[in-house]
Amino acid sequence: HELRILKANRSFMTHFQITGKNIEGSHLSSVISSDSARILNEIFVTPLNSGTSFIEKETVLETGENEKRIFVARSSIINYHSMAGKTVLLTMYDITQEKFFEQQREDVINFVSHELRNPLANLFLFTELMQDDPGNVEENVQYLKKMTANLNRLNNIVRELYDSTKAGAGQLQIQKSVFPVEELIEEAIDTVRMIYRSHEVIREGRCDVTIHADNYRLIQVLTNYLTNAIKYSPDASKVLVRSDKDPKKVIISVTDYGRGIAGDKIPYLFRRYYRTESTIEGIGLGLYLSSEIVKAHKGEVWVESEEGKGSTFYFSIPY
Repeated sequence: HELRILKANRSFMTHFQITGKNIEGSHLSSVISSDSARILNEIFVTPLNSGTSFIEKETVLETGENEKRIFVARSSIINYHSMAGKTVLLTMYDITQEKFFEQQREDVINFVSHELRNPLANLFLFTELMQDDPGNVEENVQYLKKMTANLNRLNNIVRELYDSTKAGAGQLQIQKSVFPVEELIEEAIDTVRMIYRSHEVIREGRCDVTIHADNYRLIQVLTNYLTNAIKYSPDASKVLVRSDKDPKKVIISVTDYGRGIAGDKIPYLFRRYYRTESTIEGIGLGLYLSSEIVKAHKGEVWVESEEGKGSTFYFSIPY
């Protein structure tokens, strides 16, 4: 079999980054990588040697330097009126994106299942312990506190999943009212202080302005920033909340004195399900939701960090 190229469409040329030359009559190995040519030659030859009319195969091909994509390749024997003998038609479907989303869905399902399983197991355990010794009031009070913490964790997971679905569909609900910036900052700080006793929350700056925004959602953003700052700085004893303003916007920031974040990870921090450390509790939706909430207010989010010295997360809201 000579296996020379008779015709190739524009999509083939584009996918394999072939420019500026006529490839008709050429061997595959002279126009694409040797590994890809070998795989495609096998797909070409199979129907010719086996006597079957076609073959279909999913395969990974090199389409350029350091680039690989996933294809469904189908070769069929066709009659070509101007050629003697047999001609094989190769049809290729690029399914790289579909495979990516399929893998992403599986990863999310596995990830969420894992995150749900842990608090549920704890709830079953504490329930059994309370049933074994219902008269032990002191221990049962401690079990109830731990059950409440696990229920809060479950509630947060479900709420974040629901909100992320709405945000992804552009349907995140924003209910605006007019209120002082200092009010939302103090409420978020008070909430975090009640839950986390390990860190001192220090307040700097002051913004004596009112904004037209969703108070509940912005408290959610600041609370998430504060919670992350505490969780990612276990060896520190404080976090810092600062507020500033310029003529057009309010800027609120949270600084921790923890491990910091590697520069190559910073661009991904506000993506859905992204986490810098798998050992930290959470499903990687907090920063994504914070970003979507701030965007819905026509504001911005960003971060400054240095490994070993901590991080500062910012968000701005126009007023």
